Amino acid sequence: MNVASWIQFHPVLALRWPSLPAIELAVALLCLVGLVGWLAIRQPAWILYGLVFLELTHLDFLLPETRPISVSLALEGILAAGLMIHWIATGASLRVAWPQTVLLNVYVLMACLSSFLVAPSTVDLNGRLVIKDLLVRWFTIMAITQLVATDQDREKAYGLLLISAAVLVGLSLGKLALTGTNWRSRELPPWVTGPILLRANAPGVHTDNLACELVMMFPLLFSYLASPGKSGLKVLSALLTPLFFLNIILTYSRTGFLVLGVAVLGTLFYRRGWGKALVVVVVALAVGLLAPQAFWQRMATIVTDREGSSRIFLYAAAIRMIKASPLWGVGYGGFQHLVNQYYPLPTGTVSGSPHNIYLDVWAETGILALLVFLALLATSIAALHRLRRELVSLSALESRLFALELALLIFALAGLTTPLLLDPVFHVILGLALSAIAARRLRETKLEARAETCPHREIEPRSYVSRPGIDS
Repeated sequence: MNVASWIQFHPVLALRWPSLPAIELAVALLCLVGLVGWLAIRQPAWILYGLVFLELTHLDFLLPETRPISVSLALEGILAAGLMIHWIATGASLRVAWPQTVLLNVYVLMACLSSFLVAPSTVDLNGRLVIKDLLVRWFTIMAITQLVATDQDREKAYGLLLISAAVLVGLSLGKLALTGTNWRSRELPPWVTGPILLRANAPGVHTDNLACELVMMFPLLFSYLASPGKSGLKVLSALLTPLFFLNIILTYSRTGFLVLGVAVLGTLFYRRGWGKALVVVVVALAVGLLAPQAFWQRMATIVTDREGSSRIFLYAAAIRMIKASPLWGVGYGGFQHLVNQYYPLPTGTVSGSPHNIYLDVWAETGILALLVFLALLATSIAALHRLRRELVSLSALESRLFALELALLIFALAGLTTPLLLDPVFHVILGLALSAIAARRLRETKLEARAETCPHREIEPRSYVSRPGIDS
């Protein structure tokens, strides 16, 4: 017996050799790990930008899906590990937005305990915990808060958000224009009358979610249009504005249409930039008048369409879960597994969410988690408003903070009818808001320390003038 035959039949050494594609994948993975490790030491912000871009554009949906861990989840895990290596290697201090960072961590902790203790069956068929998506979003917020430390860093992050929006619009409208099809056909319930609409969407994103994501990004678009001076991002914003409205209209999303009206009104009531706000309104009206007749027919069914009655069934199921366990809920991620036990849904009605973020949080994680989540939203919006009032008027930083404030308000309204609890755009915007609040807190701490070291010198509070690196 030769050596090859002996290895083949030996009980310990009889291993299956990987195929050539598996070897190529392993080499590519090792190269990626090496690159991430190098960036973790040299340029950790690039790792964060890569993670944020991957989440905002949903390009990970185009990556091959494997079991039990998807390629996209593995890629996000590698990038997250690179950021952890940076924090451990540098020993950087933790930046905290008080009390928003504490509220965020309390909410995530309660959701994790709820997933593991209250609803241990919330593990999907592939063996992946439902909680993993929330943990990825939580890590993104914490990473943005830590690494996006200065005004200059935040400007780069705003630019990345704008470029990601351009990619989303390009993917959505591009495939619709070139192939006449969307990325994923949506099967409407059998009771919906009329022709099936060809609705624009992006890879892995529902049409309603895409519309709400674009509306949440719209205030940032307006902030660049209202900012003085000229820049490439301002030109990009001007080009994207009509495409934004067109894409939102072609999603045929009723929620997107309503919150878009809120966004346009918000820009009109902004204390400056009236001329540019009116230009935005004119563009919106022009695109709206060019909208197909099917769009206005669908908008007319906001309160009468029977398709909306399916959400009433989902609301009823969530309310019954709340009545059964108001304090702790049924467990994070448990709605989709238990919905038919609490309220048998009509045939064709399938959903993993009650299409209301507040009912969702209360039904799955209890009233305490809901109060923490509401406190996180309210304190973030209030802190951004206070910070904006302290800034010098007519500054670019003030308009960016206005965009964040309006985007969070849009999320709070759109969440009444759309499952946005794990939406990446919301979590990136929340991370940028917490980063700005943490920078303000750090500045106040430095002023207090300076006052203690120089007790005889009076330090008067002054307006916060935007300069790169002032709050680093």
